[in-house]
Amino acid sequence: MKRANERAPTSRSRMRGLTLPELLATIAVAAIVLGIAVPSFRELFVQNRLTTRINHLVLDLNFARSEAVKRGGPQVVLCKSTDDGASCSTAADGIWETGWIVFVDDGDGVLEVGEKKLRVRLPLPAGFTLRASSGFVDKVIYRSTGVAAKTGQFTLCAGNDRTRARTVIINALGRIYQGQDTDNNRIPENEENHDITTCTPP
Repeated sequence: MKRANERAPTSRSRMRGLTLPELLATIAVAAIVLGIAVPSFRELFVQNRLTTRINHLVLDLNFARSEAVKRGGPQVVLCKSTDDGASCSTAADGIWETGWIVFVDDGDGVLEVGEKKLRVRLPLPAGFTLRASSGFVDKVIYRSTGVAAKTGQFTLCAGNDRTRARTVIINALGRIYQGQDTDNNRIPENEENHDITTCTPP
């Protein structure tokens, strides 16, 4: 039986602070963990954004092709747009990060009053580039047969890093597929099955 003057240990008496060496060791471990984790999360974030954007492009190219076939002509066009998505850009520079528009065309390849817009994609986030080869400097045209007027590819990059790039290739039949990395060097291949050499193809 406890005597009356004996007190139960309080929570304060059971608490013990960290010593300076323990605190420094904890901070050092936390710094190491953050140094490893933060770049990994940043890389995952960039990779996810690249995947999302290239999937949007593939989705819209396939949509334009299927609409051209479904409507029976004369053609459906995916053009690069101005920054506000209101109209097509006619600059023949292959720069597509400003976004794009899918529309039903009367056959001249120009978005005009009265022609129906089917989809609009707004500009890519800052730091991302989407560039097209010479066949698609300002537009991709799909005929009612599902064949594209020209062949070529798109290259999507974050900065100028080829190892994180994505490529989309359109072949002579108008089929769309993403470039592969068959040699596992983290650089996707172009329509000729060679590693892309730049994030800004001519």
